[in-house]
Amino acid sequence: MNLDHAQKSYLTRRQFCRFTAVTTGVLAAGGLTLWEAQVGNAAPLDRGRENIQVSHDEGSFAAHAETGLAANPRLPRNLLGISIVASNKGALTLATYASFNGGSTWKSNGELPMPVGISDADDPSVAFDGAGHGFVCGSLRGDPWDTMIAVWRSDDGGASFAAPVAAMQGETVDRPYLAVDRSAGPSSGNLYVVWAAQSLTQVGLARSTNGGLSFEPTRLITKSEDIVVAGATPAVGKDGLVAVIYAAEKLSAGGNDPDSGEEGVNDDGPPSPGPAPRRPETMGEVRVLCSTDYGQTFSQPVVLGTGAIELLFPDGAAGSPALPTIAVDHHRNIIYAVFVTHESRASHSAIVLSASSDYGRTWGTTRAITPASETIIYFQPQVAVDEAGRVAISAFTFDTQTNLANVVLIISRPHNLSFLPPITVTSQPFDPARGALSGGSKHGPWWLGDYLGLASTPDAFHPLWADTRLGHLELFTATV
Repeated sequence: MNLDHAQKSYLTRRQFCRFTAVTTGVLAAGGLTLWEAQVGNAAPLDRGRENIQVSHDEGSFAAHAETGLAANPRLPRNLLGISIVASNKGALTLATYASFNGGSTWKSNGELPMPVGISDADDPSVAFDGAGHGFVCGSLRGDPWDTMIAVWRSDDGGASFAAPVAAMQGETVDRPYLAVDRSAGPSSGNLYVVWAAQSLTQVGLARSTNGGLSFEPTRLITKSEDIVVAGATPAVGKDGLVAVIYAAEKLSAGGNDPDSGEEGVNDDGPPSPGPAPRRPETMGEVRVLCSTDYGQTFSQPVVLGTGAIELLFPDGAAGSPALPTIAVDHHRNIIYAVFVTHESRASHSAIVLSASSDYGRTWGTTRAITPASETIIYFQPQVAVDEAGRVAISAFTFDTQTNLANVVLIISRPHNLSFLPPITVTSQPFDPARGALSGGSKHGPWWLGDYLGLASTPDAFHPLWADTRLGHLELFTATV
């Protein structure tokens, strides 16, 4: 556990004996392990809304992007983060970061253990089950696999990880994403991974019913269509509820930036030599499909509206993904779906939300939750629900007048979709082109990743993001 100097202390023999007796009692009464008992007794630092730098591994990694964050429901002070990292040699891999005092300080774990032959890793996600086991998921490429979706398990809050288990291997996929059942029912601890499958035209699913030790054979949960699937993401509730959101780009319908001169094609397959062309502005139907039997069968998709898959900023050069996201209120089984609407090259966008209280059969009116603005582009939303029923959405903002970015958090009142004005979380705006991953990529001259991390604890929300305030992409968090 990382402790600031002011937190360090020395125990007298009597204090040590008293601590040992108390710890032994806690272990016996609550079934806690020793590390869990230590986390339970660790006092968090009072740092308000200060931005905390999470990554301090510049010697190992040149840049960080695309983050995930989860809170341990058994020990809410235990947070586990994951990020794509670029090695100093240029290869992309995955690294994890753990906090045991509510995000005040962080332990860098370095690169996750990888199978032999893996050359590249990305698309990270992270979750805890109700018993406090941590899981991270990523997409791996290399010989002998075209692609492998791997899941790692941690039994000590993210301080260490077991060897990865394959959820799927041997097929080209896009952006696998993980969710875990934290209910108290018979499916507690089930893992669900979804991704764009079948040449990215359908949604694939892998389920584990034994805590990630193995996965059932993969299945397709949508029908074959002439579309490209983007941003497939699961969320799990109680009583068998599993919801999956994704965007469907219709190849024949376009929806792309008419000024780009490119058709609606998919470029998430195997890379071709040379820099990839910049993606055009891309829109798609935002769809949700639900299961009420623990992921064994799924309903037909419900279309919530048209959302941005790829944004093109007014300069016509830079852009960013803006994938849909989803969360479930575990107590009331209300599903919240969030996505971005944007007109091609417009200097503003909106984050919109729709909710369902009947297992995804019907949905409320999709409405904007961001204030009207002529200069602010919201992108990469993430959503979480806390124990009080508050819904929070984090996102990057890009000011088209200053060309600077921030991270904001938009929070509702408890059990009420009346949202307060956006809170600016970043302590200073940053230039996303300054030290970001670039080099003529498909997103233009800079790239911050495809999504942010956001977790809720009983009394706070915790966003996790990468920004360039230090001249290169490092990870930061805050407690709101």
